[in-house]
This record gives sequence, C-alpha cells and structure tokens, in this order.
Amino acid sequence: MAILFNIMDTSLPLAIETIGHDWEQEPVERSAGYHYYHWLQTSQGSGKVVIQKQEFILEPGMGILIFPFVEHHYYQVSTETWRTNFITLGGTIASTIPTILNVDHFCLASNNPQFSFAQWTAQLYEQLTKSQPLSPLDYSIEAYRFLAKIKEHHYQEQVVTDERYLKYIQPVLQWIDKHFMLDCSTQEMAQLVYISPQYLSRLFQRFMKLSPYDYLTAVRIQKAKERLLTLPNEKIKDVASHVGFNDASHFIATFKKATHYTPVAFRKLY
Repeated sequence: MAILFNIMDTSLPLAIETIGHDWEQEPVERSAGYHYYHWLQTSQGSGKVVIQKQEFILEPGMGILIFPFVEHHYYQVSTETWRTNFITLGGTIASTIPTILNVDHFCLASNNPQFSFAQWTAQLYEQLTKSQPLSPLDYSIEAYRFLAKIKEHHYQEQVVTDERYLKYIQPVLQWIDKHFMLDCSTQEMAQLVYISPQYLSRLFQRFMKLSPYDYLTAVRIQKAKERLLTLPNEKIKDVASHVGFNDASHFIATFKKATHYTPVAFRKLY
C-alpha cells in the first residue's frame, strides 16, 4: 500500500499530515525526532522501537504514539516482513496533546474489543483515496476521535515490561493472533504457558481487563469485520468458519452483541 502525504490543513486545531496503511516498514533512525506526533502500529511481523532509553517490541496490533522531537529509532525484528499502519498529526492545538493524554514523550496502545486502531486507520485511508473524500473538518474530527481513543486505551510502559505480562500474557496474545480460528478453551491457552486456567484468567483481568475467552472472541469479531469488508462476496457462513465459529447462527448472534449490527448490516455500512 502507499502513503498519502501533505493532506493536513494547518489552520485546523488538529489535522492529519500523513497516513499509511499496511506499509512495508523500513528501518528509521531519528536522532532529532519527528516534527509531528507519530502513531506507529504493527499489522504484520514485529519491530523494535527504541525511545527514551527504553525498548519495546511491537507485535501485531500493538502501537506507539511518539511525541514531536523525541529521539527514537525502530527496525524489523521478525523473520517475516514488518508491516505497519501509521499517521502523523499536527494542528494549532497539537501542543496541548501531552496535557490531554497526561503523558510525556510517548504512550502505548493496542487494538482492543472496544476500539481497533488498525481498522480506524484502514477506513480513514480508504476514505481519503476516494474521488470525493470527506472535508478537512471531518478529518480533524477523526483526529480528535483518535486522540480520545488513545487517552481511553493507552497503557503505561510498565505493563509491557512486567515479567508476568511478558512470560504469560504476551505469548498467549501472539498465539491467539495466529490461531484465533481454532477451537480453544482457556485451559488449553493456559497449557501453552504452563499455568492454571484460573491464574491465566486473573492475569488477563489484570492486564487486559477481560477474560482469555472474551479476548479470543473479540479477536474473532475483529477478524470477521476485516473479512466482511475485504471479501464482500464471501458468504456469512464462510466468514464464520474462517474466524473460528462452527455455527453461523452463533456467529451472527455474537457479532450483533459485539457491534449492534448483523454481519450483513455491518457490511452494508461500507
């Protein structure tokens, strides 16, 4: 996919400078940082971000918002190609973002059951490439929405450096991302990291704010959304099967509970 450059209206309070979707990410080193706020999220593979003398591995779904003029660099660490989604933000009130988010230098966030940053970026990118895109003001509103979701869902860097997260949660998240279509119980997920299902559930509640099975379901719903939009002619029963639901009726009921739309109605929205 490509990058869209210079799309911001600098007179607006918040505006999007660039946006990239499913980009084959090259190594980047910025000793003086970047002059706009920069959101970087992994869509495939993984990459390492080095910032403020800290190192973070961005697995699929994980992202980081880097503030202007903060020294950083990042590069691929996975054997498969590292692909990313990204946006850069500016605007007349951009200098207030640290106050809005109540963080300095950078913050981390991931796709979650309440909001998918990846889906938001993909939809915005698609809208911008249309012959009749939204108005600059509408994109400014989208930038506000993005920041609101960052504020709501960002987490402290201690989470991803917590030994329990790294040892027990992260491997399960990686496994779910690759094997979400398989029939799997909490007990089977716990066996992957050699702990009891009860302890895994407690750790998930601590770090992810939901149970392992609810997280798996949320990933399946997110994958279903992607298939519904990218494969508009695929039958609903086939979408259900591909994302781990053996019964189409159960899939439709679960999808509607999560999104307030049936799969067919959701597809018609776009």
